[in-house]
Amino acid sequence: MADLRVSVLGGLGLEVDRAEVAVRGAQRNLVVAMLAANSGALVTVSSLVDCIDPEAHHTNAVNAIQAHIRRLRSVIEPGRSPRESSKLRTVGNGYQLIPDELDLWDYRSAVRSARAIAATDPLGAIDEFSSALQLWGEPLGELGHHPAFTEFTNFLEVDHLDVQDDWVRACLEASLCNADLFAVEHGDRLGPVTVDSVVLAALEQPTREGRAAMAMQLLYLAGRQTESLKLFETVRLHLRDELGLDPGPELRQMQDRVLRHDATLLDPPEHMALRGVVRGQVQSQESTATRSLSSAIPHFETSFVGRKRLRDTVLELSRRPGVVTLCGIAGVGKTRLAAHWCANDNDSDSVVWLSVKPEDGSIVSALCAEVGLGVGTDPIGSRAAAIELLPRSRAVFVIDGAEAAMDEVIQLAVDLRTSRPELFILVTSQEPLALSGEQVVPVPPFGVPGDNDPVGGDAISLLRSLAEHCETPLGDDQLLGLARSCGGLALAIELAIAGIDTAAQPEAVGDTGKSMESASHALASAVESARVRISPPAREALDICCVLPAGLPTSMVQWWRESARPEGVEDPWEHRRVLGELVDSTLVRLVSGVSTPRHRAINQVAYSIKTSMDADRRNDASNRYLSWLMSLIGDSATALGASEVSQSHWISGSILDSSTFRLLSEESRNLDFALGYLIDSSPVAAFGLLERLMPYFRRAVGHGRGMIWADRLLDHPDLDPYSTVVSRILRGLMCPDLASVAGIYDMVVETEQMMRDLKMVDSGWWVIANLHLGIARGWTGDIPGARAAVTEAQRCAAGIPWFEAMVDRYLALQTFAEGDAPTAVDLAIGAAERFEEMGDPHEMLGSLFFVLTMGRTASVEVPQEIWDRTLELSSAYPNFYSGLIFREHASRALSEGNQESVGMLAEAVESLEAAGSLRTAACTRRDLGLLLVNNGRHAEAIGHLTRSAEMLLVLDECNASLALAGVAACVAANGLGSSDASEVGLVRSLATTSGQLMNGGGTPLTESERQQLCGVLSSVLSSASLQASNGSLEPAEPARGTQDIDVSEVVGHARELLGEVARL
Repeated sequence: MADLRVSVLGGLGLEVDRAEVAVRGAQRNLVVAMLAANSGALVTVSSLVDCIDPEAHHTNAVNAIQAHIRRLRSVIEPGRSPRESSKLRTVGNGYQLIPDELDLWDYRSAVRSARAIAATDPLGAIDEFSSALQLWGEPLGELGHHPAFTEFTNFLEVDHLDVQDDWVRACLEASLCNADLFAVEHGDRLGPVTVDSVVLAALEQPTREGRAAMAMQLLYLAGRQTESLKLFETVRLHLRDELGLDPGPELRQMQDRVLRHDATLLDPPEHMALRGVVRGQVQSQESTATRSLSSAIPHFETSFVGRKRLRDTVLELSRRPGVVTLCGIAGVGKTRLAAHWCANDNDSDSVVWLSVKPEDGSIVSALCAEVGLGVGTDPIGSRAAAIELLPRSRAVFVIDGAEAAMDEVIQLAVDLRTSRPELFILVTSQEPLALSGEQVVPVPPFGVPGDNDPVGGDAISLLRSLAEHCETPLGDDQLLGLARSCGGLALAIELAIAGIDTAAQPEAVGDTGKSMESASHALASAVESARVRISPPAREALDICCVLPAGLPTSMVQWWRESARPEGVEDPWEHRRVLGELVDSTLVRLVSGVSTPRHRAINQVAYSIKTSMDADRRNDASNRYLSWLMSLIGDSATALGASEVSQSHWISGSILDSSTFRLLSEESRNLDFALGYLIDSSPVAAFGLLERLMPYFRRAVGHGRGMIWADRLLDHPDLDPYSTVVSRILRGLMCPDLASVAGIYDMVVETEQMMRDLKMVDSGWWVIANLHLGIARGWTGDIPGARAAVTEAQRCAAGIPWFEAMVDRYLALQTFAEGDAPTAVDLAIGAAERFEEMGDPHEMLGSLFFVLTMGRTASVEVPQEIWDRTLELSSAYPNFYSGLIFREHASRALSEGNQESVGMLAEAVESLEAAGSLRTAACTRRDLGLLLVNNGRHAEAIGHLTRSAEMLLVLDECNASLALAGVAACVAANGLGSSDASEVGLVRSLATTSGQLMNGGGTPLTESERQQLCGVLSSVLSSASLQASNGSLEPAEPARGTQDIDVSEVVGHARELLGEVARL
């Protein structure tokens, strides 16, 4: 069989049995280039047709492709029938080139080897990086300029820049760790030749300020302080002259340290481990990637004008990962620039857009919502999980309005750069983040013509574009006057044009020499002018719109205007007129909602109006929203009065109809605002709202948010004893599982005593408190104490059906703990039937979950109709139990050898993550990965196992051990596609760490160790994604260098665990 070597670096080349093969014809070269660029992956016929004939000039392009394939097969495998080709295979509706050697693979292998040892052997890493850099050449040569290969070449060039950065870092770290490395015996590895090469590399890429800073430090270490300072000046002048930028903090600090002869310049790095591994992760390349844009990207009705230089600057900076901040005053057009660039100019595969609102308090919930993840009780874990679910392709992450929560944005940016270093992060902010390596792009107001200048420029162009829709024609003098009065601010111009037919206009603020303070005044003036032009009801609606982070629902405006009208007066269209005024004024924008449209104030408008609000106006706006909210969920006073039956319906959530529940789900961010506002102003009122919202939180998939608010309310010092007791019970009711209730054992015990002191021992609250006490005692092994608590709850619940059913369910758990599994299963089935009779499908589903888990654990036969019913209910009434139900079905299918278990576990992961049950979801994802390992589907398994391990290292180190063992088994059995022994240390590290955690020995991982291990896992996942891109799920041969490792214990342990999935 002929040996095929393919080259793509430095030009396209084919070698068969070490003899170069000429490829003739432009089209055939394009076909070979497309196949080579995607070596090992499927290339569809349509992709090849688009490559050779993008304008569709020929009707026989497919036939031409087939002819080129036949000729290529005869060249690369002479003497072999084209239909039997093993190097150029037909796969589905496309072709797959499988060379024996590819120079890009060699390049990436050398890079991986260098990064793997950079932390412990920077000198060796220098040699490996140098070997990789010697292999480098322009991707595909001249062919790389063809539009079909833009993405491929851009990715490689950006990755190559990262490799150069890592080589520079290795040179610096080697010199810091070894004081004598400039001596002659080390050759030119860190002698003048290498130092000069580093300086040259810094000068070739002056916008990579981190590289320049490292080169300055290396020159200083070599005793060349003057040249170090000269390098800074050269880079500074380039940034100023070419980009209009000043050096960032990292470079300026390095200049200061060199000037001061800072002693820390000589200090060895405290920890270098895995820093090179994480940087520049390899990602899979797909020839026909689908671009994904976040639905949160703002949409603007008016046309976009100007900013060409800024757009090009951002595009250039986006070629490499990092943080770029669009910085300017409010209303200058930062958000619009970012949105237009994302939608029209950037060439990434996907865009994630996160808007930061001043009222949100935390951006974790917004981030989780953007990736479809529920918010758990642990904000750090929620943030880590959301970051893990971000796209793995070339992605842009936008943070809009960072100044609203600067500290949290900075922390998020740091986490993103640590966990997902391949991301390009674009920030809009009124001030820089002051992060190391941050690139700040100033966004100034539009230029306004001077007195002697012609009437033109971007401000005039925007005015002319907007004035086309005005009934009153505008002359040049009017346009010039408006441009000056608006200070060149885009938002002020839009607001002024919206009111052009009225007398009110923004007051003039001066000429083109105005300051930024004057420009800000222009925006405030324009907003106020637009506000005074609308009617009083519209102004009040605008105030509400500005204080609500998720915008104003139409149904709320309708209710508010109806309640404000005198009795007997009907005007069913008033709310539409009010909202229409707001939209026409351009102060707010209409955004789509699931059940009701909503209107949201523009960020700068909201900021300007809230700044001008006094306390009374702010309170009026907030209270109008709260009144509507109360009308939605009803007054719980009747539910908490004498009628325990009503109370039970309130606790179960059955008092909420489906439309109200759906609307509350859409109002989640506004609910957070309402609770936060009341906790700060009136904790008793906040207790009342939380009490009324408990049915929503209990039924919603996001228990965690309710628990967070309950904890915050309980921290308030002014909460009265009764409200404190009930808030504690609410906190327990919103726990998603028994372990969470047991986790607040001390609170549960204290609450029971507080209720005795307050003589609250004959209420529905007493029933719930004793059930929680029974769970907490049983979890700690106090079975007699648990039985006593459940018995007391049973006494108090007598005669109230819903409470009786709830007691029966917990009595089932108590009976199961005492060893009588058959009776326990019967009790749980009885509880489920009673909930069904009362029309409470959510608690019915919870009871049936206990039936399944107790039956499976104790080998008690559960009727098939119950299994079927749980799946039906999980789909119809999704809540926290849905994911657990899918787990139970997967465990059953696994024990029966049914391959549907894979799909069921995947469904369980999705359901649990949406519910915010992050730890359970991560454990389920781990079990899914282990099952795939058992089926030999390593390419799929390694992704699930690494993500699970990263999550569990934060949330539950003990359970992380099993995922780590699976990763080690996967790497040992399948490798990462490397042809050297670079996986040896990785396998041993993972196996050792998992073994320590499994045995419970040693101290817990430090934060540094946890981050390092997560970095390895990220590298594993990224490398594995390239290997998995061809869709093959078959196990490959072990990677060379791993066959001599005795991993049988690790693999055997992982497989042994598969049999225990049903008991986890």
